[in-house]
Amino acid sequence: MRAFKFSIVDAFCWVACGVIFLTAVAKVQALVSGAKLLVYSDPVFGVDNRIVLQGAVALEMATIVICAISTKSVLRLTAIGAFGSIVLAYRLALIVVGFKGWCTCLGNYGQTLFEDPSVQSKWLMILAVLLFAVPILFLTFSLFDRKKRSLHSEYSMLYK
Repeated sequence: MRAFKFSIVDAFCWVACGVIFLTAVAKVQALVSGAKLLVYSDPVFGVDNRIVLQGAVALEMATIVICAISTKSVLRLTAIGAFGSIVLAYRLALIVVGFKGWCTCLGNYGQTLFEDPSVQSKWLMILAVLLFAVPILFLTFSLFDRKKRSLHSEYSMLYK
């Protein structure tokens, strides 16, 4: 039996999966509750919000499944980073199209997590940046560490 080894990368991956799961649950709750905002068109894609939310839940669950079944931290970080890049691109697209948010009278899929839509928007942007940037940092440091170990072993072989 393999000894249990836990690292900061593992901790990040599981916390990120937990946050992604919470956002998926909030979206599923909105889909089930039939919030009025679901019949309106998404400002970026131009299709019903229901379809966009279903796609987002599918991406979130795929990310969680990849992280759950993968034994390699590189694959988990890549899945989270890819998901984060998609979320970040969508959040930036909302800014580009000038979207200011939905009227709270239509319902808010994040109301289970945040009371104020402007607070929700800011937290989601922070989350998108973190889910994009942190995996890139971990992967970059991992790459440099591997190269450093490789160079160290090459030098030690030269001087034996």
